[in-house]
This record gives sequence, C-alpha cells and structure tokens, in this order.
Amino acid sequence: MGASVTSIVYLISKEYIFLTIISFSIAAPLAWLFMTLILAEFDYRTNIPFWLIAAVGVIVVLIAILTVGFQAIRAATANPVDAISSSE
Repeated sequence: MGASVTSIVYLISKEYIFLTIISFSIAAPLAWLFMTLILAEFDYRTNIPFWLIAAVGVIVVLIAILTVGFQAIRAATANPVDAISSSE
C-alpha cells in the first residue's frame, strides 16, 4: 500500500545526488587551484587536465548513486513490521 520501490529509490536518491553534484562543483575548482599552487613549487611540474577532474566527478556521482540506491532499495523492500517488532 503506497509508493513503488522505484519511486521511493528515486525520491531518496534525487536529493543525495543533487547534494553530491553541488559539493563537487564547489570542491573541484578549489582542489584544482590548490593542486596548481602546490605543483608550481616543483622544478618538474605537470598540468592537471580538465578531463581528469571531470572523470573524478563522474566517479563520485556513480559511487553516490550505487551507495544511496542500494540503501534505498533495502529500505524500500524492508518489512515495517520487522522493524517494529525488533525495536522492543
């Protein structure tokens, strides 16, 4: 009686993915700036390509989707009666 498993997983995952994207969009430029400043101190330096930062962002979002999705599926398929009876 209620929402389907897919709609519950979507509702829970949507918020976490949104927060993950916001936090990455704040952290990525700061990380690039600090890495550039630190690497500038060395005699043999290398550039940090943009695709590397974008790839890390994709990996972070995928890990968040897998983690939150797995936990949301577990919560959506759990029997509420088991939770109530085990809390005593």
